[in-house]
Amino acid sequence: NNVDIIIGSIGGGGLMGGISYYMKNCYHQNCLIYGVESENSDSMKQSVEQNKIIKLDNNDTFIDGSAVKEPGHLTFEICKKYIDKFFTVSNNRVAYDAVDMYQEDGIILELSSIMPISVLEQIKDEIIGKNVVLVMSGSNNDIKKYNEIYDRKLIYENKLHYFIIKFYQKPGELKNFVENVLDKNDDIIRFEYLKKNNMESGNVLIGIETNDVERLHKKMKEYTYTKLSYSDELFKILV
Repeated sequence: NNVDIIIGSIGGGGLMGGISYYMKNCYHQNCLIYGVESENSDSMKQSVEQNKIIKLDNNDTFIDGSAVKEPGHLTFEICKKYIDKFFTVSNNRVAYDAVDMYQEDGIILELSSIMPISVLEQIKDEIIGKNVVLVMSGSNNDIKKYNEIYDRKLIYENKLHYFIIKFYQKPGELKNFVENVLDKNDDIIRFEYLKKNNMESGNVLIGIETNDVERLHKKMKEYTYTKLSYSDELFKILV
């Protein structure tokens, strides 16, 4: 009876439904149970809030271990009754914590297992002095996904930015950009010509890792460019 809060990820709701049912009925009914989903794949949270089964039209599968379009009827009823709070976390925050766990602690976790860690920032004041249990289960890791995870980690830290820049088709254009815009600590992590508008110029997709994006904006004034926002459809298509 010394556990105050249990936090776990929700996909279809079976794991946290079972834990919440057992805790509330058999072990410690005053223990708080919190369920976590990714912000673009929160079918259970939406279903509980609207008191009916919700099927997502656009289900984000980045955190594939918990990407469920529609919760089951049985798990919905159990989670609605026994889980005290539902939270969502961003994919980029989860990626940040996944890399942090690997680099700082040498622990490799499935992305869905990271979500309980990622939600702690949202409830940091509530858990002071409490005994908190995080449920971290699963071993569905795809090494091919690591580059995307690391990119999302940098985006979360505001260190990785993507731009579409108009480059003139003439020798030395990239060299001038590197010398006049970038700092010695900046790094180009992607450079790709998009479809050309005419023979004299073309649009370039460029990804830059930097610690000072405002300085980049100031130095890029002589260029025609668009900064891509992570939430834009164009970002999802091109990046």
